Amino acid sequence: MCNLFLRLILTIVYKNILAKLGYETIETPQKQCCGAIDQHLSVNHDALVQIKQNIDAWLEVEAEMIIVSASGCGLMVKDYVSMFERLDPYYQKVQHIVNKTKDIAEFLADKNLNQLNLERVNIIYHKPCTLQHGQQLGGLVSSILNSLGYQPTPVVDSHLCCGSAGTYSIFQPKLSQQLRANKLKHLQIANPQMIVTANIGCLIYLQKEAKIPVKHWVELLNN
Repeated sequence: MCNLFLRLILTIVYKNILAKLGYETIETPQKQCCGAIDQHLSVNHDALVQIKQNIDAWLEVEAEMIIVSASGCGLMVKDYVSMFERLDPYYQKVQHIVNKTKDIAEFLADKNLNQLNLERVNIIYHKPCTLQHGQQLGGLVSSILNSLGYQPTPVVDSHLCCGSAGTYSIFQPKLSQQLRANKLKHLQIANPQMIVTANIGCLIYLQKEAKIPVKHWVELLNN
């Protein structure tokens, strides 16, 4: 329930920001998961069912771009094409979807964000594995934050996982909790007011033990 509530709040935030920048957003009829969780659990058939339902729903909407706010979901969607053979009827559909998909940081990178009212706080940025290793966009959010006047302190071992890692926190709780403890130690050592990240999974997992608020970095733009 907490996750669904957070997704609802973030959806409103993104719509507000994009509207201020002059972009119309369309909510798709897609309601289910991107398929990543079932894939992590090796329930490949169920994952493919979700993926096909998502593709069909997105193709119903004539949008120029599909913007994904959670880097874990974005990585999954961008990898959809690897799950279909070339002769599969969905192969061409998937390529069309993948070509339209961007992380919200990719979309905002060349936009004039200084026109927005920013939340001026001392922040620290956590790089999700799915953004820096999976999508190979490790420095993108940091560069956007720097251009907006934020100066997040470099984080020790920023390349390491926070411990959430899809279903890893469920099946390897001891190791997962140790990774989180290490990550929070490094994130909070400089006494920032807020931790920001680019993935909802990391956000929720870190927030459970963090001493300060943990938010999606885009929320800084929504004042």
